[in-house]
Amino acid sequence: MSSNSSKETVSDALLDVQQNPNRLLRIKRFGVVMVIITLLSSIVLPYTLSLVIASAFLAASTMFYPQILYPIYWLLMPPLSIGLKLLLAILFYTIVSPTAFFSRILGIDIIQRNIKPEVQSYWIERTTLLPHGKYMTNQR
Repeated sequence: MSSNSSKETVSDALLDVQQNPNRLLRIKRFGVVMVIITLLSSIVLPYTLSLVIASAFLAASTMFYPQILYPIYWLLMPPLSIGLKLLLAILFYTIVSPTAFFSRILGIDIIQRNIKPEVQSYWIERTTLLPHGKYMTNQR
């Protein structure tokens, strides 16, 4: 492989990050998220000064020189994106699917979609909590 066709060194990758504003924006967002995660971790684990130092380093590098976060971004984003997809799948199959299954078995219609072809309108008359006279008076 020639060095022109692929990024073989970190300096080539950093140069690409500097020239590609889209990637730089993603790295800045990653830096902000990592700062938030380390700050929350330092709140949960209050006796870990290293997390506060890491958070300060991440905040400074995100603000002043986000290209330095590229190796961390390159290492952490694939596992984090796979982990997020896995977490969402687990939540879906443990919460949403059983809820839909049991509501269907019990005959519960959560969104009240009682379809009746003979009905002209499905408007539900409600008693209002606020008087309408005070609101939306300047509509034209």
